Amino acid sequence: MLQIHFVDGEKGGIGKSFFCRTLIDYCLFKGAFVHVVDADTTNPDVSRFYPEISSCLTFSQKESLVFEADRLMHLAASKPVIVNLPAQSHFSVREWMEKNYLLSLDDELSLEIYKWFVCTGTEDSISLFIRSLVDYRGSYVKHVLVKNLAFCQNWDFLKSDSRFVESGGLDVPTIEIGALARFEFETLASKNLTFNAATRSTPSSPSGLRMLSQKRVYDYFKRSIEALDALSLIQFYSVDPVPPPSFDSPPNRTDSKQDISTFPESPTVPETESYVIAVDF
Repeated sequence: MLQIHFVDGEKGGIGKSFFCRTLIDYCLFKGAFVHVVDADTTNPDVSRFYPEISSCLTFSQKESLVFEADRLMHLAASKPVIVNLPAQSHFSVREWMEKNYLLSLDDELSLEIYKWFVCTGTEDSISLFIRSLVDYRGSYVKHVLVKNLAFCQNWDFLKSDSRFVESGGLDVPTIEIGALARFEFETLASKNLTFNAATRSTPSSPSGLRMLSQKRVYDYFKRSIEALDALSLIQFYSVDPVPPPSFDSPPNRTDSKQDISTFPESPTVPETESYVIAVDF
């Protein structure tokens, strides 16, 4: 089964890139092989963390650029693709799908399209999610609501939101993402540290994080793994297929497949009061 996973949110500064990195690191932690596509060409803040498995492309309504995104299908033919979408890309992405008849797929193509929509719980963020649900209604595009707990802790209000209910929002799979303290968030970004690298620091390959900071990153990543495991939406390839010519072969990850139980135990630490997840670098 071919898979394309879009990470969306239609706004900047909502934790979209942060969640996209979480999704990619989850796949790599599981020993899976994926393609990473950064469609935010003005600020490719995801591809710089994974240069060996990443490329950039543009979704555009300009006639000269509209077919550039066709490379996604070429990439998806070999392994799942995770796409970091820029803000305000809804119409250009939907136009690309329409022109390539991806909104009414037949079973012969064997393609699954997922839209992981990062939401902050604000009225405008919820409205953008509802618009996406309505615009893709009846298509093969499947939505996942990503609730960013750094912005909103209690999401019960959605049950009484008539627009959300009528759009089918209650039937959409959901996942919650937590938050990191400002120091850890900025350290990972400034050092281009993946979650895997930050939680597996060794004397020969230090992460630059203090012990309690590493513990907090560890806790966030472990909870994310458990949540993504529960959804079970990503098709894993534990053996790397032959990559397309435009990509370098990913590094050998034969030892990276682990179970959550292999995480070392670490002491409990108090919760921090300063949280940031919402900055797109």
